[in-house]
Amino acid sequence: MSRLRNGFLSVVTLFGLVGCTSVPFTSIVKLSSVNMGSTLPEGIRVAFVTPQILRVEQGDLFMNVHLKSSDGATDVQKKLDLLIDDTAPPSSVLAAKGIDDDIHILKLRPEDVTLFKGLQKSVKESQQIGKKGSLDINFGSNACAKREVTGPLYLSAFIKTSELSDYTLLLSKANLTELAKEAGENPKVKICAK
Repeated sequence: MSRLRNGFLSVVTLFGLVGCTSVPFTSIVKLSSVNMGSTLPEGIRVAFVTPQILRVEQGDLFMNVHLKSSDGATDVQKKLDLLIDDTAPPSSVLAAKGIDDDIHILKLRPEDVTLFKGLQKSVKESQQIGKKGSLDINFGSNACAKREVTGPLYLSAFIKTSELSDYTLLLSKANLTELAKEAGENPKVKICAK
């Protein structure tokens, strides 16, 4: 599991459909410039490169946000559905795409942008009175497989925020089956209803 610590604005990032993994070192340097307390939520984009066997539809991918103060006075958890964004993927994401992969660019829903701004306001107010805590973010999916999966499923993930000029690699060709096993979860992907 990757942890980026910065007082109240620490971010725990869980990537992929299940389990947790490490962020490449070169990405950690870039991600250190991201301040989730001041980044523009409407500018957050997440890109997933998934095998074509997975069916990813509107509402299948989501972001969980957990804001918690060290004194326990604040403990807010929200699931934010991500919308598929029709923006063409940039070259940094295209370079990770294999012949049998799909690319999904996602953004926050307008109502979740407002919610995220409210969480940011809470963080700023807490910082002003000297409180510490964490802002944890993880990504998940309800995607299904078009047919039974017999081999490994590889996923790459990228993020772009207002501080980053381009997408930054979060996860490179992680084997989702192995991540599920390591997390003690069922590694089978559900088959899509016809």
